[in-house]
Amino acid sequence: VYLLHVFFFFLMIRRPPRSTLFPYTTLFRSLPFAKNLQPGYCFYGGYLLISDNYKVIEKAIAVSKNESLSLLANEDLNKLGIDLKGKTNQVVFMQVNVFFDKLGALAERGYNWLVSRNKTMANRKSQLLKSVVQSAREKKKIQIEIAQLKSEIGKLDGEIQQMKDEGLDVAAKQKVEVLLSENLKIKKEKIKIIKEKLEKMNDALAEIKQKMVPEKKLRAIRLYLDKAVHPIIDGLKQTKAIISKSVYGENKSVTYYYSIKE
Repeated sequence: VYLLHVFFFFLMIRRPPRSTLFPYTTLFRSLPFAKNLQPGYCFYGGYLLISDNYKVIEKAIAVSKNESLSLLANEDLNKLGIDLKGKTNQVVFMQVNVFFDKLGALAERGYNWLVSRNKTMANRKSQLLKSVVQSAREKKKIQIEIAQLKSEIGKLDGEIQQMKDEGLDVAAKQKVEVLLSENLKIKKEKIKIIKEKLEKMNDALAEIKQKMVPEKKLRAIRLYLDKAVHPIIDGLKQTKAIISKSVYGENKSVTYYYSIKE
C-alpha cells in the first residue's frame, strides 16, 4: 500500500534517459520550474503515474517493490490492526505530530523573519538619518556661502556704478562680478540637488516607518506565540496520527477513521 500525490500538467519539455533507479521504467521529466516543482510521469504496472515532482513517482515505485517502505511497515498503524491488504480503495495516513511540529516551526520562522526584517530596516534607517544630517549640514553651509556671494555681488554692483559715474574703467570689476555670479549659479544648483536628495531620503524613511513592525507589536506577537499558539499545538500533538480507509462499492462507499494517541 502506498500513497501518491497526483497533480496534472500539460507541458513536457524534454525526455531524459531511463531512471537509474528503475531500469525497466522510463520516467519522463520536464525542466524544473522550482525546487519542489519538477513534473514527471511514467507508465508502471498498467497505470499512468503523474506528479508535480518526479521524485514522488520514484518513491511510489520503490514502495511497490519493497513493502518495508509502505504503510504496512508503520508500527503505529500495525498497533490498530487495520487490514490494508483487503478490499481497500484509498488510505490516508497523516502524522499529526509531525505536521504540528512543522507548523510550530513555521510560526517561529515567521516571527524570526519579522525580527530580522526589522533589524535590517533599522540599520537602513540609521544610515539614512546619518546621510540626512550630513546633507542638511552641507545645505546650510552652501546657503551661507550663497548669502555671502550675494552680499559681495551687491557690494560690487555699487562699486561698479560709482566708478561709472566717475568715468572710470569698470572692466576688471565686471570680470570679478561675472565669476562671482557663475559661482553663485553653481552653488544654487548644488542646493537644488541636495534638496532632491533630501526629499528622496525622507520618502525612504517614511516607507521604512510604515513597513517596520513596532516593538510593542513584536512583543505582543511573541507573547501570543508563547502563551497561545505553542500550547495549542502541543495539545493537538497528543494525537500522533490520523488514518482513514475507504472502500468503494457499486451502491455505496464506506470510510473508516482511526486515530493514534501519544
